[in-house]
Amino acid sequence: MIYTSSSSTDEMSLLTAEVSVVTAEIWADTAEVSVVTAEVWADTAEVSVDTAEVWADTAEV
Repeated sequence: MIYTSSSSTDEMSLLTAEVSVVTAEIWADTAEVSVVTAEVWADTAEVSVDTAEVWADTAEV
């Protein structure tokens, strides 16, 4: 009976460890998505600057 209890505890520990690994992978993926999103926003900002320059040039013309 004690062995079964110990075995169950070990199994729970393994499951908890597996869940922790999966959670860590999800957080890593989330961080990657955040980096990509930041890069997209940076690109968008660059396009906005370029667009503003084009409008300024158009206004001068």
